[in-house]
Order: sequence, then C-alpha cells, then structure tokens
Amino acid sequence: MTSAPQNDIYLRVCRDPYKRQPHHRPRHLSQHPITPSFVALAIRTTPEQASRLEDYFGVPVTLEAAEDSIGFDYSTTLEPFAGANPMLLALNEQAIRSYLGKIERMRFADRILEQIRKTLPEGEPRLGDIAIRLGVSQRTLQRKLSHEQQSFQGLLDLARRQQAEDLLQHSTLPIVEIGYRLGFSDPSNFCRASNRWFGCSPSSLRERCRLMAT
Repeated sequence: MTSAPQNDIYLRVCRDPYKRQPHHRPRHLSQHPITPSFVALAIRTTPEQASRLEDYFGVPVTLEAAEDSIGFDYSTTLEPFAGANPMLLALNEQAIRSYLGKIERMRFADRILEQIRKTLPEGEPRLGDIAIRLGVSQRTLQRKLSHEQQSFQGLLDLARRQQAEDLLQHSTLPIVEIGYRLGFSDPSNFCRASNRWFGCSPSSLRERCRLMAT
C-alpha cells in the first residue's frame, strides 16, 4: 500500500461499492483548488480509465492498492471553507460551551449513572468500561466516587432499580426481556433483585401497578 508522505493528512476513501467511483471532488469546499499529494485505489482499470483518474485527481494514481486512500498536504487543512459562516460558528461554539459547562457541573456519580443506563442493555457494565467511556482511569473513577461517598456497585444497583420500576410500570415487555435490558443474564437474578428492591417479584409489582392505575 502507498504510504502517506510525511506531514500529510492521510484519509481512507469511502466509495460506493456498486458504482465503483470516487466521491465528488472536495475542491468546491475550498476557496482555492486543492490537489491531493497522493491517491491509491483498490481497483483494476484499463489504461484509458487510469488516465482519466489521474486527470481527475491531478496526480499519479496507484491502482490495485490494499485499500482506498488519499492524502493532502497539511497546509490545505488550514484552508477556510468556501461556505464558512462566522455567525453559525459562534452559535455552535456557544452551544458547545454551554453543554460542556453543564457536564462539568454534574456530579461525577450522575455522569456514571448516565453511562450505566446506556450500557445496561449490552450486559452488566464493568467499572473499567465506564471509566473508558468517561475518559478517566479506573483509579480516578473510584477516587471521585469515594469523594462523593458513592460506590460503583451502588450506582449500578440504583440504575437497575430505577429502570426496572419504569419498565414494569410503563411497558408491556416480557419480564425476561426486562431482565436482559437491565443486564441480568439469568432471570432468577432479576427476581431476587426485585424482591430486594420492592419486596415482591417483577410480575407482582407489575400487577400491583396495574391495579393502582385502574
């Protein structure tokens, strides 16, 4: 495969596998014409087609490469977009700062709870997985939880209880399916947890909620 020249930006090219054609030129996005530093395509062509490709990109094209790739000189990435909108940029930056500020003001435990809820359908989340999602080490995560007098297992249990109560009250999902969505691989574990949380089985809680609603 052609290697990217030093200090160039290297990109893998996504093409329609059925049309077998490169995407439209990126030149219309720039204020000035842009020519790649190299192009490699994982296709076989006739000499005439190869000539047309080189005409199209403005540089020699390596064919039958291991993968599609295209490189640009770093300086071209600093080129402003032709359709740049300073007002829209300012609005986007304001929205991003507001969102980041909201995250910073959240308790760390709340951020962990949010990630646990997102990953529960995939199975019981592990502390290490949540740490990766939050971009911190396991030690940092545990230290921050300790500072807020929380534990990972306690937050996992809380997230499961809250979702169990919501799904049993407001959905018609089978009990077994709800258990899987809470990260329980064995339905009996869900039943034991329900008895600990609510003093009854999942089906009993659902029936109790149904009677209260009528």
